[in-house]
Amino acid sequence: MLLVLCALAYFSVQRWLGPQVVAEVVQRRDFVQSVVASGHVQSPHRVDIGAQITATVARVPVAEGQTVAAGTLLIELLSADLQAAERQADIAVQQAQAKLRQLLEVQAPVAEQALRQAQATQANAQSAFKRSQDLFKQGFIGQAALDEARKSADLADAQLRSAHKQLDTTAASGSDYAMASTAVDQARAAAQVAHARAGYASIRSPVDGVLIARNVEAGDVVQPGKVLMTLSPKGKTQIVIAVDEKNLHLIALGQQALVSADAYPQQKFNAGLVYINPGVNAQTGAVDVKLDVPQVPEVLRQDMTVSVYISVDPQTKKKKNS
Repeated sequence: MLLVLCALAYFSVQRWLGPQVVAEVVQRRDFVQSVVASGHVQSPHRVDIGAQITATVARVPVAEGQTVAAGTLLIELLSADLQAAERQADIAVQQAQAKLRQLLEVQAPVAEQALRQAQATQANAQSAFKRSQDLFKQGFIGQAALDEARKSADLADAQLRSAHKQLDTTAASGSDYAMASTAVDQARAAAQVAHARAGYASIRSPVDGVLIARNVEAGDVVQPGKVLMTLSPKGKTQIVIAVDEKNLHLIALGQQALVSADAYPQQKFNAGLVYINPGVNAQTGAVDVKLDVPQVPEVLRQDMTVSVYISVDPQTKKKKNS
C-alpha cells in the first residue's frame, strides 16, 4: 500500500507540473541573409594552342586532363620537308661564307699584286716618255715616236687607276666586300627562318597548367588559326556566377562566400568576392560576379558547376540604402 501511495503521489506531482521542455535564452542579433547563385569554375585566362604551319600530326603525347609543365611537348608534326629546308639554308650560309673568304684570301691579294705591277708599269712608261721628250727636243726622234711614248704613259696611268679601284673594292669599305658580306647576312637570315619553321613542328606548352581540351589526333592535317588544345594555366582559380540584378544591392567587394561543387556537395570551401561587372545582361537580367578561391580543393575541376552562398553583411544593405 505504501508503494502504491508513493507512485500515485509521484504521478500526481508530474501531472501538476506539466511536461518538461528545452529552453534557450533569447538574444538580440541580426538576421543572416545570403545571396545564393549557381556558377562554374574557371581560370582568369586560358591558353589556346594551335599550329603555325600546315602539316600532318605525327603524334600527340599528352592526354586531356593531364598536368603539364612549361616546355612539355604537346603535339609533334611531320617535319621531313622542314628539316630539308634547314639543311639547304645551312649550306647556303656556308657557300656565302666561302665566297667572302675567297674574296679576302684570293681576290684581294691578286688585286694587290696587280696594283704593284701597274705601279711599276706606270713608272717605266713615265720614264720612257720623259726620255722621248728629251730625244725629240734634240731631234733624234720624230713626232710619231713621241706620240707613241705619250700613249704608253697614258695607258699605264689608266691601268694604275683601274688597279687601285680593283683593290679598293676588296677592302672592308669596298663594293665587292659589301656584296659578299650582305650575301652572308642574307643567308644567315634565311637559315634563321628555316630553323624557326622547323621549330614549329614541335608544339610545346608555354606555361605550367592543366590540359582541359584536346581536339587533335595523330594523322590530322592541321592549319594555322585552328585551336588544337586549350590549356588552363596553373595559378589563381576563380568562381564565376550570375547574380540576379534584384540582389545587386546586397553584394559588395570583399564579401565572403561558401562554395560547394554540385558533384561534391558535402565538401565546402571559402571564396572571396573580387569583381562585380558594371553592366547588366539585358537578356538574362543578371550581373556577372567573380570570386577568388584562396585554397583550391583537389576535387575542383575546370568548368565544374558550383553553388555559391554569399553572406550579406547587414551593414552593406544599410550603407547602400543610405
